[in-house]
Amino acid sequence: MNQPNIDQYGYYQFGNFKTYSIYQLMDYYQKNPHPYKPIQWIYNDKFFSQFDWSKEPTATLDQLYKKRAEELREQYDYIVIYYSGGFDSTNMLRAFLDNGIYPDEICVFFSRYDTTGHQYHELKDFTWKKLAQIEQQYPQIKIRRFDYGDIICNWPKIIRDLNLNLEPIYLFGPRLSVNRLALDVMYEYIDDWQKVLKKEKTLCTLHGVDSVMPRHVYKENMWIHNFFDSYAQGHMTPIRQILHKNNRDTLEFFYWAPTETCAKILIKQAHLAKKFFIEKVNGVVEKLYGMKEFTILNKKQPGQISFRVWDYEPFKKLIYPKIFINDEKYYNKKEISTFWGNRDLWYYDSDLPGSEEHRMMYKSLFNDEKKHWKNWFQDENIFNGPIKIKSKDYKI
Repeated sequence: MNQPNIDQYGYYQFGNFKTYSIYQLMDYYQKNPHPYKPIQWIYNDKFFSQFDWSKEPTATLDQLYKKRAEELREQYDYIVIYYSGGFDSTNMLRAFLDNGIYPDEICVFFSRYDTTGHQYHELKDFTWKKLAQIEQQYPQIKIRRFDYGDIICNWPKIIRDLNLNLEPIYLFGPRLSVNRLALDVMYEYIDDWQKVLKKEKTLCTLHGVDSVMPRHVYKENMWIHNFFDSYAQGHMTPIRQILHKNNRDTLEFFYWAPTETCAKILIKQAHLAKKFFIEKVNGVVEKLYGMKEFTILNKKQPGQISFRVWDYEPFKKLIYPKIFINDEKYYNKKEISTFWGNRDLWYYDSDLPGSEEHRMMYKSLFNDEKKHWKNWFQDENIFNGPIKIKSKDYKI
């Protein structure tokens, strides 16, 4: 059973050097600086460049979401939806259920050791209740509540057993999240999934990654979408791409995959976003630059703004209207930094197995021999995480 093109999840390119690891790129650039060679993050450039992003698709978003669910159902023998109860994963799930297209399984992953993080509170206050309702309404779908806490505690051994002869930090993405390592190896720990794979059937693990990411350039009055490394690579680790194993789960992004349907979804979202934000300021685009409620000024490139599409609820209601029926509520407290976010903080501050190695890995960012890494972090502050590297521009 062959895996898809592993490069479809994105990779870094600097001259002839290609890597899936942002930290390996940092070290390579330090040894091979070249001011005229661009550092690129390649994300299915050839595929998405085939489409005219300035032309809004005629299909509705609901029609496109349905089509995406249909094409996944046709492609895979066994589909596992990773469900957090948040905006993106809920819309993904509804695209299946509301259209009578059923995944084989809905999986909610968590750690029993976490009693403080955002994930813990989202599950406690929202997701467990929603999941119980889904379980009652759709008895034909397997519901899995998977505790991956012990996998996280075992992460040092998991890395050692790979024998990749790379610094451990190279094997983490731009979010440096040990929980993503657990997700990348979870298929080895779940007997049901192993049975599917042993029958040489296709197993899809489906993530709600991600909506359109619009920004505006004032001088040219230009609206642009980019794919960002921290959003795609932040949902996995370089291990999946480096090893490129067959006979394992296939990671799928519901919105960001290189398919014609996904391209149309993103282009449709982009045009709706453009109209939505212009209407917010009654057509006076200049006013957008003072709307801190839903915009962020680009400090390094004055005259540009990005939009808070990840947590601005009115925008989510625009692109995911069905998930707000019956006044459904969502946990919407976002972490200040997805790099130093608290999804792993319960582990960092613990005395659980592997936690000391976890702390040492984070602290290695401050080692004297890694001073050059600081230039790659937002505001040269390591606590803010690496600067987001964006793909080529897609003009809306």
